[in-house]
Amino acid sequence: MNSPRQRFRILAVFAGGFLGPFAGIFAVSILPEIAATYGVATETASLVLVANVIPFATMMLFSGALSVRIGKARTVKLGYAAYIVAALFCFVAPTWESFLVGYALSGFSNAFTTPVLMSILKEVSAPSTLGRRLGIYASMQALGQLTAPFLSGLLAIVDWKLMFPVVALFAAALLITGLPHPPREHASTATGVRWWVVWRRGLHYLPLYFVLGLASLGIPYLVGIYVFDSWNATSLERGAVIMTGGIAILLFSNIVGALADRFNALAITPVGASIVTLGLVALPFTSSPVLTTLAWCTIVVGGQTCIISLNKQVLTKRGSEALISITQSLRFFGNAFSPLIILPFYLVSPFVGFWVCAVFTAVGFAVYWGAHRIHPGTTNDD
Repeated sequence: MNSPRQRFRILAVFAGGFLGPFAGIFAVSILPEIAATYGVATETASLVLVANVIPFATMMLFSGALSVRIGKARTVKLGYAAYIVAALFCFVAPTWESFLVGYALSGFSNAFTTPVLMSILKEVSAPSTLGRRLGIYASMQALGQLTAPFLSGLLAIVDWKLMFPVVALFAAALLITGLPHPPREHASTATGVRWWVVWRRGLHYLPLYFVLGLASLGIPYLVGIYVFDSWNATSLERGAVIMTGGIAILLFSNIVGALADRFNALAITPVGASIVTLGLVALPFTSSPVLTTLAWCTIVVGGQTCIISLNKQVLTKRGSEALISITQSLRFFGNAFSPLIILPFYLVSPFVGFWVCAVFTAVGFAVYWGAHRIHPGTTNDD
């Protein structure tokens, strides 16, 4: 049985899941304030989002492998320390260019916490509870996404840069708290696994992870544009519609995780993909903001169902330390490239935009499912 200290450190893992999106997304609501501080256009200020997500997604290609070499706990602590440095650097950054570098370092830091914490969660969880704990982890990420823009907007009344001491203190608290110790039997599953084997085992997962970031979980901007174009919604109304997606993830992730434990995780992936596809097809038909909100919640709950089930499948494989970070990287690359790829289709017609997203989702799932049908061992838990 876990000691009170061990249980507290497991809670700290969930808090680490909160930190990633909390530190990365809070700039969304204060772009005008950032622009005013550094004397740049708001469009230029929006580059902070790209500057954060590209280093994050890129370094996740390597952070899992690093965690095998130097240890997961040490890797996460390195990430927390980098968060502190990045936050304090941003707080005192005198120029736009230096601020951009600091915010990029924050994304770099996240690459060494978010995926590695999931590997630690797998080590300290029984197989029968892993799905539920991954669901809680996803809920905490959603909570970070929900609270960060609100808190940054609130602090901006005084000074928006006060968010950075908050992030630094939070990261410092997690660094001091430490991480749970895995049981002896949970030795590193990547030991003795060649990296080309890890890539081969994860190859069929990558298209689905990418399109989930590209065309479902990564399209809140598209939903916001649709609500504005359709009903001339204010920024507050657009934000409220988008926020409901995060609330839906917060409410349903734990349930989805429990289902992944009760049933084979592989079995709920097609359910999630079907829900996403149906929601994307239906959304441009919606005739009111309320119906649009329901369609958006359907999309994100379906997408999160896929992510939780895929994460559990990946984490049960040998070499999962490297594989989980690679798959998460593809998801966030999808997020980063979504406006470039999807928005031109939307500008032709909202129907075209959302239906292209549905096609991408269907194709990504078909590749994943086809690999399972042809080679069942590639997606079954190893």
